[in-house]
Amino acid sequence: MPKANKKEQQIEQLYNKALLSIETGQYDYAISILKSVLAIDPDYIRALDAIKLAKTRKLQKLSLPSQKIRSIVFMLQAFFYENFKKYEKALDKYESLFALMRPPLVMLVHLGDVYLANRMVESATAAYNVVLQSDTKNIHCLRKLGKIYIKKSKISEAKAIYDRLSNLVSSDRIVMKEVNDAYAMITIDRGQWEEEVSFRQKTKTAGETDEGGEKPEEERETVISEDINERLRIANESIEKDPHNVDLHKELAKLLLEKGNTNEAISEYMKIASIDPKDIQAHETLAELYRKVGDVKKAISEYEKLAEFFPDKADILKSLAELYQEQDASDKAIEICQKIIKITPEDPDAHETLGRLYEQSRYFNEAILQYEEALTLDPERAKIEEGLGNLYIRSGKTAKAIEKFQNLIKKDKAGFDTYKVLGGLYTKEHMLDKAKEIYQKILKTNPDEPLAKAKLDEIEAMELDKKAEGIGNEISEYEKALAADLDNPELKNKLNEARVTKLDLHIKALEGRIKVEPDNTEFRYKLGAAYRERGFFDKALKELQTAVKNKARSVASLHLMGLCFEEKNM
Repeated sequence: MPKANKKEQQIEQLYNKALLSIETGQYDYAISILKSVLAIDPDYIRALDAIKLAKTRKLQKLSLPSQKIRSIVFMLQAFFYENFKKYEKALDKYESLFALMRPPLVMLVHLGDVYLANRMVESATAAYNVVLQSDTKNIHCLRKLGKIYIKKSKISEAKAIYDRLSNLVSSDRIVMKEVNDAYAMITIDRGQWEEEVSFRQKTKTAGETDEGGEKPEEERETVISEDINERLRIANESIEKDPHNVDLHKELAKLLLEKGNTNEAISEYMKIASIDPKDIQAHETLAELYRKVGDVKKAISEYEKLAEFFPDKADILKSLAELYQEQDASDKAIEICQKIIKITPEDPDAHETLGRLYEQSRYFNEAILQYEEALTLDPERAKIEEGLGNLYIRSGKTAKAIEKFQNLIKKDKAGFDTYKVLGGLYTKEHMLDKAKEIYQKILKTNPDEPLAKAKLDEIEAMELDKKAEGIGNEISEYEKALAADLDNPELKNKLNEARVTKLDLHIKALEGRIKVEPDNTEFRYKLGAAYRERGFFDKALKELQTAVKNKARSVASLHLMGLCFEEKNM
């Protein structure tokens, strides 16, 4: 088999193995396999898509507030790693971020750069092209694409890119030099060019050596730094000539971010917002940058402005609600979420978010209504069903809580804790057979689970109490019969036997309870009293010696101990 085919076969096998791992919920394992695929072929797009799928499924298991917090953390980590040229780590964080949210254009540009730094050229090309679909004048993406197309010998695509650049930045000396160099190569006689030397070799840039390899890292960084500084100088000169040109300010802001000058970039976006107050991208980018530097209040201010301009845009309102939550401004967040629901009444996320806000503010009835609505719109949301069950417990609606936890088990979405909670509810409601069934299921999976064992002992004690209660009714009947026939020996015997049986059941139930709660001195006192009544004086003394530690029962315990000693002629 040819070598290339072996490589393809290996990639395909690893890819299929990763897909199987994703389907079985082994997301981290799947991601590690897919990264092995990319180590073999960095441009294997299907592996990238599968990584996104694995991360998305893994992260979507988190609650909505947790997802929002993770998004912020991933964004800050991605910027940090990119700024310090740790491109592999940056890529991991960007992919995790985009698994939770739709990427804004400014971050998609960063993703393209990180792909390129990781030599994932096809992925970078795709990212830059997506940006250009919305921002056709994005100089940065056009320049990157131009270089990519030249290196890949895509002459017509490269020419189209440099034609656009020529029309957009005729005053930018550095970019125009790139354009002219590219034109010079594109116009060479193609037949001769293809025979003699590759297009890549003909278009060496200042960043490549004569052997076709890259210059040392320090030298590349110097070239990049000089390039950015020159572009910054030209951008500033252009703005001096046309101070109200929004596109020029945006280009300058992007360059400042590229250089890591976040505060200066913020100043530029503030200028853009003052020139065009309704520029959504400017306000959103400002908010993201304020978040990055830890100034959430100013981020809120930007989204509040956008909310005034665009009161019916749910995405803007959602971002504002998230920021209010970060500041613990629950009432404001609730108000915003109520507006979102009016705009998008069939969005389960909106109802779930509002439900969580109500729950955090202890408006439990309102939270229940929102969770129920979210569950109606999306019945597969196990976390909501679980949350509803817990809320119903808090509200004292045990039957409703049981219904929700039963639903989770039917849907095979119940966790270990769900079984434990449901077992407790069944026990509380004296549904002992169902409670036993639940705890026995737990022990099948976890044979050493102490809670389940203790609960089964408790249930056994409750069952004994129930039997004793039934015998108590028999005793009452015998006592009534004897009142009418005092000298009936058969009735007397039956009454005595019933009393002994009831006492034995009571003793056995107390022994079971003490097995679960060995330090419960109240149970010890009752068991000691029951042993004494049954004539088991040594056992009674042992229990009463422990029960005497109970202040409320100390005198009574001593009294019973005295009676036991008297019975033993001591």
